[in-house]
Amino acid sequence: MSDKTTQRSDFVVYPYEHPYKHVPAPYKAPEGRIENSTLYRNEFTEKNCAPAQPIKPPPRKSCGAKFEGQPTYRTDYRPWDLPPIVSYKPTENRPTPAKFDGEPIYRREYVPKCIARVETFKPDNELKLSNAPFIGDTNYRTEFVPREIEPREEKKPTLLVRPKVPFETLTTNRKDFTAKEWCEYFELCVNPCLLHLIDK
Repeated sequence: MSDKTTQRSDFVVYPYEHPYKHVPAPYKAPEGRIENSTLYRNEFTEKNCAPAQPIKPPPRKSCGAKFEGQPTYRTDYRPWDLPPIVSYKPTENRPTPAKFDGEPIYRREYVPKCIARVETFKPDNELKLSNAPFIGDTNYRTEFVPREIEPREEKKPTLLVRPKVPFETLTTNRKDFTAKEWCEYFELCVNPCLLHLIDK
């Protein structure tokens, strides 16, 4: 048996082409000297100026008299001749107050009215029992008519009778089965390339 399959026999080998890859240009260093001067340095004009001299401030004019520190509300204040303040004291002739009873005005000045008390419509919460003997006659008892009923027939239970025939263990699979003829040996079709795997 040949191991040449359709995929192996009809396979065509094509040359492999690598995908396009962009290659950057090599670095080229600038030629000459790098100028690091700025416009501020190139266009600057130097000035020859003398250094600044210190200047003495002008003399400060102030009053030569001594400062007293007396405000107007002290110098213009006019003292008044007022009697001394005496603290308040209760007079001795004041009568002693009555003892505090704590009774408010609405109780002290209340005038009672003769108004009858309103009776409630709610029934009294009392259980009223009767002294008469209890009559237990009902319609079911007074109007009941006894009737003659025939006695019920006694039903005899049915007895199970065991079968005398032996139990058959044959099923549909066993009864309807038909034997088939099979060949005792058949040749195994194995790929020759896989025989070394079977031997292991």
